[in-house]
Amino acid sequence: MKLAFVFSGGGARGALQVGALYALLEHGLLPDLVIGVSIGAANATHLALTGFSKASLDRLVSVWHRASKADLLPTNYIWLTVRAMFKRSSRDPSSRLKEFLITSGIDLKHVLRISRSLSSSWSHQT
Repeated sequence: MKLAFVFSGGGARGALQVGALYALLEHGLLPDLVIGVSIGAANATHLALTGFSKASLDRLVSVWHRASKADLLPTNYIWLTVRAMFKRSSRDPSSRLKEFLITSGIDLKHVLRISRSLSSSWSHQT
């Protein structure tokens, strides 16, 4: 039987997923497939690139601590919306995320190549 881990989106909820992953690992549940949406896709990508081990999850915890300090997932959505309505938003949040991923050692071009390759192979199978 195959086992898939499916991660939802939800901003900072992605950090909570790491705790669940530790519990799954402690019970010997190893995924054959990881997939996610939004922030869950970021966690799934980390596991796909680094494997599912305690060391990998420890690195993911470190990433989440740095993400928290970098304010990548701000909680003041109402204020951000008001600022955007008046065209006073500070920086594009996606550019902050891109910078964070690059400084965290994620090769975005490599991830895009893998993604395109998987999409291509998926379309040939269906």
